[in-house]
Amino acid sequence: MNITQHQRRVMAIGCSHGNRANQDALAAVLLFREKFKPHEVIHLGDAYDLASLRSGSLRDPQDSDQADDYLDDIQEGAKFLDELRPTVFTMGNHDERAKKYLNHHNAVVRGFAEAVWERMLKPIEKHCHTFIKYNDCLDRSFYRLGGFKWGHGVLFGENFIRDSAETFGNCVVAHAHRAGQATGRTQSNPIGFCVGTLADIPAMDYASKRRSTLAWSHGIVFGEYTDNSAQLYLHQWPQNEQKWTLPSF
Repeated sequence: MNITQHQRRVMAIGCSHGNRANQDALAAVLLFREKFKPHEVIHLGDAYDLASLRSGSLRDPQDSDQADDYLDDIQEGAKFLDELRPTVFTMGNHDERAKKYLNHHNAVVRGFAEAVWERMLKPIEKHCHTFIKYNDCLDRSFYRLGGFKWGHGVLFGENFIRDSAETFGNCVVAHAHRAGQATGRTQSNPIGFCVGTLADIPAMDYASKRRSTLAWSHGIVFGEYTDNSAQLYLHQWPQNEQKWTLPSF
């Protein structure tokens, strides 16, 4: 790779998942931030896990996620955001779990949700110049930088990176936890990246019986950008990799 140190630099990560984060992955990301010195640091969402509000858990009274310590989750998620100091945050579907209770008909539930939401937003409002809500497949869900759209993502499946590129154009997403790169099958040849996850993958119990979870991996997307273009790179750590290495530049 050819990082010149003369252009503006960007790095993106996502899906750190609060108290279910992999601490080695977080440490590697923070060290990379220190060495790379990016102008823009983009967190693509799911900074918090909020396992106790997972829809599948709420339907099953025996699900252990209902007892997950949400205060610890928020504390750990906020701690990492304070250490990372992102300049851009795009909300993810896990973060959104708390927001949907802000308009609850029960005043106690609504008040609880407001307190949780306020604590979640505190480090984001402290560090970020741009905060994008989790919406849908529309352009409003993305931050634009260097000719790419940067957002949490909503698509999934075996070809989600390629499908994201074909749907959104050049893009960098998270959501599906599988770090990778693909080119869309259109005349403009859009490029899609997925940053993977920073979660402790075995701790994500809800996905432990899915074969696709075997392909989850940790990663960073980084590179240089101008107003209209970017040269981006993907660096990833497979699940079974014991030593955490950083890209050289």
